[in-house]
Amino acid sequence: MNSEENSEQERLHKIKNEMRDLKNTTDLDYIFRKLYKLLGLNGKVEAEYVRNFYIKKRKNQMHYFAPHTPYINDELGWETRYFMDTGKFSKSTLKPINEIIDDIPELLLNAKTMLGLGKWRTVIDISNIILDKEPQNIPALLLKIESYNRLKEFNDGLNCTKIILSIDETNKFAFNMQNFFLSKLNRTEELLAIINKNNSSDKEKGNTMSDYLQELRNFFHHTASLEKLNRIEDAISVCDKYIINNPDVEDGYNKKIKLLEQLGRYEEILPIYEILSKLTPRARYYHLKCQAEILIKLKNFQKAILLCNESLNIKFKEYTIETRARAQRYLDNPELSKQCNIENPKLLLKHRSVSSSNIESIGYDEDTERLEILFKTNKNYMYFEVPRNIYEELIGSSSVGSYFHSNILGKFRYEKIETNTMK
Repeated sequence: MNSEENSEQERLHKIKNEMRDLKNTTDLDYIFRKLYKLLGLNGKVEAEYVRNFYIKKRKNQMHYFAPHTPYINDELGWETRYFMDTGKFSKSTLKPINEIIDDIPELLLNAKTMLGLGKWRTVIDISNIILDKEPQNIPALLLKIESYNRLKEFNDGLNCTKIILSIDETNKFAFNMQNFFLSKLNRTEELLAIINKNNSSDKEKGNTMSDYLQELRNFFHHTASLEKLNRIEDAISVCDKYIINNPDVEDGYNKKIKLLEQLGRYEEILPIYEILSKLTPRARYYHLKCQAEILIKLKNFQKAILLCNESLNIKFKEYTIETRARAQRYLDNPELSKQCNIENPKLLLKHRSVSSSNIESIGYDEDTERLEILFKTNKNYMYFEVPRNIYEELIGSSSVGSYFHSNILGKFRYEKIETNTMK
């Protein structure tokens, strides 16, 4: 057997090894890596099988997505992305731009591949070549929008959305990205006007998943805009309207809870958690714990303990143990219980309560860029030189604790604040 035959046998052996355990996994990233290796071994028949297997695993998705791989910048990475996008093998890797300068479909494919590879500036350059030839080419504009978003160049992204909407006012992606960019740019009044206009239009509400997601996006943008303008009562009214139209959707109830907490209207929150427990009985243990947190604010410590006990009987959670211990501590030490009031004058800044298992309330001073956080362990910390957008994203986050750990902890200078009421 000559060296060429040996090499072919070795290649086939490697292909066989790559295919061996494929049916035993549901990990899409793992499957994609198999595809990458098979293409590298020129196993085209096997690669087609893996691609179809990959798409089948994503049968409930609108489109498939090639996950990040560590090989993303080499030529094989280009070939893999081309194969994922087209379902066929290219005669070579992506062609140089000067060879396809007049071929718009090929330019779009090139730009789309660049987008998948994270080459945002290149995507914009290729899209501009297309738009010089076809100024109303919506796919090219959409590629620019995604690139500007990744680059956090929100003004440029906003301009692209406006161009698309002037061509096709029904383009949902452009509409949603327009609202997203306006939110990021803090152009709240403009965003609110667009949302109000959209809500007052004569369009009938659809029943598809796409229509539901569109209504949900509008709802979040609407309430967030009103919240930024400190129109909390109006935001609550928007929640009530959304709940009437979507009584089985949790998002409206959860947002209303956060808004009511800001106003200190705790009595109104308790029955909302009962509704949520009926919608999602499996999360009853968590809703009981949340009710206990509200009861602590209302200084009804005995009932808070009872609800924690009920919660722990359903499912053991450390955070419920912590809530129960805090309620018991306040019950046993009446003087200590005074500090559970977020209007405590010993706090240095005016605070807003937040829905979190670890954080009690948050205060912020825009002039000095100071962020004050009162934790449920009764420890109070001041963070310095914190931009306002960080504060707004923190209080608006769906997980305040996670946002704090990812974006604030260890990122800013801080001091522990000692007061007479803090232990």
